[in-house]
Amino acid sequence: MNSLTDTGGVLIIDDHLLLAESLAGLLRADGFLAEALLDHRPESVAHIVADRRPRVVLLDLDLGGGQSGLDLIPLITERGAAVVVVTGTSDELMPGRCLEAGAEAVVPKEAGPEVILDTLRTIAAGRAPLSHAARERALAELDRARQHAGVPGFAELTSSEAKTLAGLMAGHSAAAIAEIRYVSLNTVRTQIRAVLTKLEVSSQLEAVSLAFRSNWTTPADV
Repeated sequence: MNSLTDTGGVLIIDDHLLLAESLAGLLRADGFLAEALLDHRPESVAHIVADRRPRVVLLDLDLGGGQSGLDLIPLITERGAAVVVVTGTSDELMPGRCLEAGAEAVVPKEAGPEVILDTLRTIAAGRAPLSHAARERALAELDRARQHAGVPGFAELTSSEAKTLAGLMAGHSAAAIAEIRYVSLNTVRTQIRAVLTKLEVSSQLEAVSLAFRSNWTTPADV
């Protein structure tokens, strides 16, 4: 049996009964104690986590009715449970926000149940489910976005668009950027058009000039 079963098991917080129960069944088949919780009101979550003392809470980020699981992360971790967020969001900054709030890992819904199981097995083995480098990268991306929140357009750039802009600032052509990043030239050209639109400029030269004038920070991994 996994060691999680000795320390309270896994609590699944989701607003979809069928999905939550199906996931709980998969976890139980793999040796975990697992229970689904559909009542995701903060007061209910606080009471149940404190009472049942789960080792890990699998937390859906979109709980319906405008409620975000992000707000529940500190409440859960304060009561001694680790949080693994499961989300379908396309917001590239959300992993950083979840980790900053105290989550141990963020798993995309499209990754499938096996990735969730692997994450839980890692925690059960006493290992961190996310590498230090991956955690720092997500948090650094969040910090960069906050730094440029007051500069029109920069905070709206996706990670890929930011890397393309960094390439232009380094003096690379679109073709060179495509070769460096192992993507197609059409992909880079699409990203350049997006950069120009979001920065409200009409040329690559203007975009680069604006980036330098604004002290825009180049992503560290470009």
